[in-house]
Amino acid sequence: MFKLASLTAAACLFAGAASAFPHCVEYSQTGGMSGTVTECFKTFWTSYSSENLKMKMMGFSQEHNQNTIRKDGKIYSWDPTTKRGTVTNDPWAGTDFKGDPVTQNEAFLNAMGFSATGETRTIAGLSCAVRTSSQMGTVCITDDLILLSQSMSMGPMSFERVATKVTRGTSGDSARYSVPTDVVISDVKLPTSPGGGIDIGALINGGLNGN
Repeated sequence: MFKLASLTAAACLFAGAASAFPHCVEYSQTGGMSGTVTECFKTFWTSYSSENLKMKMMGFSQEHNQNTIRKDGKIYSWDPTTKRGTVTNDPWAGTDFKGDPVTQNEAFLNAMGFSATGETRTIAGLSCAVRTSSQMGTVCITDDLILLSQSMSMGPMSFERVATKVTRGTSGDSARYSVPTDVVISDVKLPTSPGGGIDIGALINGGLNGN
């Protein structure tokens, strides 16, 4: 669960110039984990997502359902079936990615090694620009920085997530921004660097490798 929560936290940062708030995006995902994902944003740092996926690997399959909330510098992720999950400090909220949403996104994209390819695509009726990173794969982002697609190569867990519907002007169901009272949440400590801050590199590598 932590692996996918960390990936979701990173993906959330791709959404957001001020003109894009609030908004919701529905995705279709294919690959090692396939199904549907919905992400809604109230503000740059406040969002929720719902993953309804099935993992297929080496001849077996397993359901993977996960809800995630980002708010108040925290990331809450849980399985709605088992009603158990985790809370971590939002690693990006404690970094130097400050200022307006565009500046924050550009700082994050640069930190993750993303570079523009010059390619544009049309997804869910919107135009987006393609960027690639050796760590985080390939993304396609609109001019106001809504994530329309993301793909990553992770062996049998490789996936591609593509937007099927974008709705501006709504932050989704307000109740989804609170963890249900019957969900048991455990605290998880993120790796720290020698200087005492969040170790972004360890977080990304741990997330990608399932640590």
